[in-house]
Amino acid sequence: MKKPCGLSAVPSMTGQQAPLGEWEKRWRTLAEFLSSSTWDDGSSREPGTLLVFAEDGVWKACLHDRTGGMQTFVSAQTPGALWDALEKGLAGDSLEWRRKKPWGGGKPRKGG
Repeated sequence: MKKPCGLSAVPSMTGQQAPLGEWEKRWRTLAEFLSSSTWDDGSSREPGTLLVFAEDGVWKACLHDRTGGMQTFVSAQTPGALWDALEKGLAGDSLEWRRKKPWGGGKPRKGG
């Protein structure tokens, strides 16, 4: 996996990589993003995470880059189209990444 500019290495992760199965052929870049613990230059990275949910008749995904502290959202009509959109966006570096906000940040609630 190619390392984006401006990211520093993270401590090496221990453990085994999960098997990629059919994803290795069909959604290779997405599979690497979710499972690889090294960049193409050999430096360490934290594998990304993926949250998938259905809302208002649409499939949605939140892709999280733990190393860079960034996230992006993608939506599609079917799960397969969602995977294809994630793959295309990662491979083409065309996803709109945003800095992930920390939990508990923001304005306090009234009365609490």
